Amino acid sequence: MQLQDRRAPPGTPQGHKQAAHISFGWPISRPSLDALIDLGMSDALIAHYYDVKREEVSALRRRYGYAAQPGER
Repeated sequence: MQLQDRRAPPGTPQGHKQAAHISFGWPISRPSLDALIDLGMSDALIAHYYDVKREEVSALRRRYGYAAQPGER
């Protein structure tokens, strides 16, 4: 019996998201979040990139001691 590889093919949008999620994982480190914030990425954009909810990015931002993004509490 052979196991089937159920991952999306590389080079497809699904494969790219899957690869990013597997390679980098969540939660990201403080230096990684710092770099993304310095690049001007919003919580929504970071969430989209890592395929997580925006609330998870905002919670990580608070956990690492960053100020809330404008429009957040």
